[in-house]
Amino acid sequence: MSAPSPVPGSTPRQIFADYFTSFQTRDVSGQSDQWRYYHGEKVQWSGDLYLSPGADRKETSTPFYPLIGPYDTLDPDVLEYHILLAKLAGLDGFLCEFSTSQGHDGQVPIRMARLAEKYSFKVGIHWIPVNFTNQVGAENRVEMLEAAKATLRQVLGEVYSRAGVRVNGRPLILIFGVRAGDYLPTVVRDTHFSANEIQALRAAVRDFEPLLLSPHYQTELLDQLDGFYPWVLPYGSPVPANSPYDRIGDLAAQTNHLGHFYAHAQAAVRERRLALFLAGVWPGFDDHRGRAWGEDLARYVPREDGRMLQRTWDLAVRSGASTILQETWNDWVESTIIEPSRELGYAELEATQRRISEWKKLRLSAESLRWPLRLYECRRFLRFLERMGGPADIRSRLSKLAEQTALALSHAPDQHAESLLTSLEGETIRARSLLSQRDVRLAWAAEETPAGLEVASREQSETPPAVVLNLKPAALPWQQVRGLTGRLQITFLDDNRLFLRIVQVNPGEPAGVELARFRKTGTQTWRTVELDIHPLFWDDTKNPFLEIRVQASEEGGPEHLQAASLELRLYRLEEGRNA
Repeated sequence: MSAPSPVPGSTPRQIFADYFTSFQTRDVSGQSDQWRYYHGEKVQWSGDLYLSPGADRKETSTPFYPLIGPYDTLDPDVLEYHILLAKLAGLDGFLCEFSTSQGHDGQVPIRMARLAEKYSFKVGIHWIPVNFTNQVGAENRVEMLEAAKATLRQVLGEVYSRAGVRVNGRPLILIFGVRAGDYLPTVVRDTHFSANEIQALRAAVRDFEPLLLSPHYQTELLDQLDGFYPWVLPYGSPVPANSPYDRIGDLAAQTNHLGHFYAHAQAAVRERRLALFLAGVWPGFDDHRGRAWGEDLARYVPREDGRMLQRTWDLAVRSGASTILQETWNDWVESTIIEPSRELGYAELEATQRRISEWKKLRLSAESLRWPLRLYECRRFLRFLERMGGPADIRSRLSKLAEQTALALSHAPDQHAESLLTSLEGETIRARSLLSQRDVRLAWAAEETPAGLEVASREQSETPPAVVLNLKPAALPWQQVRGLTGRLQITFLDDNRLFLRIVQVNPGEPAGVELARFRKTGTQTWRTVELDIHPLFWDDTKNPFLEIRVQASEEGGPEHLQAASLELRLYRLEEGRNA
């Protein structure tokens, strides 16, 4: 098969960001995947626990911490926040890391496309074959390929038909894992597509005319792919003695890596052997906590106080590419993020906005980057009001105003949009005035009578044994509690056993739902950790229902627990009060 013709015409300048889709939280998806990390006998990150009393940062597998805290990429409020924030920074769309359409990460681009269509944003996929072949459930490679064809057609139909990322009208699809030459997959879970499989995939979606691109320049794939894109190189530099990292790629290594890529890609386009290439920009890389590529290696590309991002941008502009790939928007495990963080604030997003403004010749406002967070916070309160069963008229009014504000931010981020946002915040404050709140502390300590907890027993019948804490309704100061949030505090013996495990038992679910695990570090001291408890369930008598089982380890008994407490915040609606 000969290579597709180069993309014709004067291609408008566009920048898309890789979007990491696998983040989950307990309140949305029932677990904290990717924020937590377990690997063999090494340090474990729970993804959900606060490691000291009163802390405002959970223990995660990420070196940096999101400005909005750990989030779930299926949360519509998070997706809206990200789309608006990226658009105000000048980005044109997200390329979502994708495996199959059935899993959590496969649903993200489908849901995101619905929002993106409304906000004139673009969505595409960055297909990860290693995840696809592991998750698709095929018995052999032939079945796997047929599933891949069906998946690709589904994505083109459900994502690209709505708000697809396109270059000169053709859907742009990145495939992170194509191997050239005589590579022939022998088992269903081989981690790359072969050249022949790429040909079969292209034939299956020929009517969509997609552009298929793979990372790194590979001469052997010029006849199968439409183009290539560079990817961050977290190695290539000397590793100092006693370094906490196994691989390092410094500024010189990234410069050489990109220079080599652009030289080959530019030549191939000039010679009409390649349709296009993307330029790549990134701020840095650090996966020492999450070991992102499954190799148990800690890799590092220093940010150099922003110089890494500026250097990669300089090289991207000089390359002459009309399309740039931002690597990444939100891969917190690898720290390639430009999404605002607790540590860096908006610095890297503002730097990106300035470079996009220069490259596209746009007028963009750094101040407007703060607006999506304000909208997000109003959205969060509205969700809470919905869970409480707040007045329908107030919820409807807030929802309509939030929709108007979001559309204004996406289409005309001007003074009118900010005025709508200010009005929404005012309405939200007035709605908050409907709520009354009370704080309650319920505590249990070893060998003491519980206060406010109906049961605080050492259940020897458990496997493993557990301390069981049941909320005592009589301990609550109100009869009509409509909402309840809280934080659980546990003091445990940090021995050499395996895990501290916290389980919430819900009505009709005797096995319970695991809230968190915490890897003990063997200090042989008593340690205290905390965990958010939300939302609570309600029993048939309309009383709050809460049962927590705390297991000190998979081997030891409940004597390894010393104390527990619940810090609860109770809410009720004040009847007859107008917002």
